[in-house]
Amino acid sequence: MIDQLLYFSVEMGWWWRKKKSIEAAKKQTLVHENGKVLLEKLIEYCNGKSNPIKIFSASQILDATDNFSHSKVRTPLNRYNRYKCYRGMLEDRLVLVKLWVEEDCHGSGKACCDIAISSMVSGHKNFLKLLGCCLEFPYPVLVYEYAESIICRPQNGSKYLFDVSLPWDVRMKIAKEVADALTYLHTAFSKSIIHKDIIPCKIFLDEKGTAKLTEFDNSVLIPEGEKFVEDVIEGTFGYLDHIYMNTGRVTENTDVYGFGAFMLTLLTAMNPSLVDKL
Repeated sequence: MIDQLLYFSVEMGWWWRKKKSIEAAKKQTLVHENGKVLLEKLIEYCNGKSNPIKIFSASQILDATDNFSHSKVRTPLNRYNRYKCYRGMLEDRLVLVKLWVEEDCHGSGKACCDIAISSMVSGHKNFLKLLGCCLEFPYPVLVYEYAESIICRPQNGSKYLFDVSLPWDVRMKIAKEVADALTYLHTAFSKSIIHKDIIPCKIFLDEKGTAKLTEFDNSVLIPEGEKFVEDVIEGTFGYLDHIYMNTGRVTENTDVYGFGAFMLTLLTAMNPSLVDKL
């Protein structure tokens, strides 16, 4: 009996060590693959010169979110959003953890695009500040300062995107700060950054009510000296520039149109496509 127990104990120990070794090798592969894509994006967007990006481990992310517990979800998953956002505690501070949930062969590249541009704009008060990322998941996980999407507020019915009682002065403050963020994207760098998808679930408010623009997975850069760039047509119906939809050409006006549609949402708390039907 004792011999059998010893044999079983040895077998279990061997199995456990093998399992851990396989998991470690898988994580290392993901770090290598995602790190390669991230480096490519950093070189493409900012010549490899960006603010330092802290790397967190998978265990830190899982601990912070209670293994991505549903109770920690802070941004409702909807057809407009490729991420789930989780509230968590990491290194003794409240954070927002963004997990890519849409299976997409380009998911890693889009998440790395988000990381690269977020690292470039994190010093501006009207962007959600990137604290770091984790490369040990199939798609990189992003860690931000904590804030809440404006659509997390009570919605007063299915047709409204946020609380219709939101004061007008708060709405106008949000509009001004989002406009400031877009101006910064268009003018602060040698290559204009076009957000391309300015929708309510990508606007967050911190504890002071400051608007924070985020999520750059669809964003593109217009080369220096050029007026437009051609790109795949993607985004949210109702917020897309018609010229971009018809030609695939992205210009600064793509964001101007998107901002106008967002303003309509701020005024009505509804998707622009629904406002047209009133």
